[in-house]
Order: sequence, then C-alpha cells, then structure tokens
Amino acid sequence: MNMQAAFDKHNELRALHGAPPLQWSKSCRADAELAANHCQSKGYCQHSNHDEQDQNLYGPSRSSGMALAGTQNWYDEKKDFDFANGQFGMDTGHFTQLVWKSTTHVGIARSSNGQFLAANYFPSGNVEGDFRNNVGQH
Repeated sequence: MNMQAAFDKHNELRALHGAPPLQWSKSCRADAELAANHCQSKGYCQHSNHDEQDQNLYGPSRSSGMALAGTQNWYDEKKDFDFANGQFGMDTGHFTQLVWKSTTHVGIARSSNGQFLAANYFPSGNVEGDFRNNVGQH
C-alpha cells in the first residue's frame, strides 16, 4: 500500500484549515507500524500511544484504498466539531489531530495483514486550551 497518497491527502486537507504541510517522519512511521500491528493482534483498534505523539487508527478493512479511506474518515469528523467552542470531543479527535496546526510530522503505516491503519503525529495535538489556535475553520 502506498502511504504517499495518504500523506498527500493529509496535507491537502490541512491546507483547507490553514495548517502548514506535515513532514514525513521515519520515527513516527515505525511507531505507527507498531500500533497497527498491535491492533491486528487485538483484532480491533486500540491506541498504543508513544511519548509526545498522538495517534489516529482505522480498521479493520480489506479495502485496497484503505489509507485514503481512513484519512477521509478521520477528516469527516469535522461535521461534528464545534468551532465556536473549540474543545476536544471523543467524536472529533481524529479530525482535530489531522488538522492541528502545530503538529509538524506524521508517519503512516498499515498492519502486516493490511487491515489496520495507524498515523502517528508529532508533536501531539488535541491539547486542551489550544484548539482555537490550532484548528482553523474551513
């Protein structure tokens, strides 16, 4: 699976919210692969966070377009985000991390069976009190 398409989609969606493009991180990618494989071992998505990184998970799926579908799924939480109040929500945390302006790096990977997707972000987003500065409206 080509993670370049998911990486490009991240930056395309971030630009809609005034967030600068992310840079690829080999370290975040390695941690994302560990997280995706952790989900595979469990059979469902379960966060396995790494120091100073945030994480989005997607799956299980057998779709060949899973990386793009997962990225779009995270972004689609935008419809439920309350831009006026700008705070964390369990149903919008994937979206806010994806477009978090002060996050600079990402690594994206699939599990070895291809059914789970993880994206690890550095530095972490979704910091209470910083939503208005980091999640721009579209």
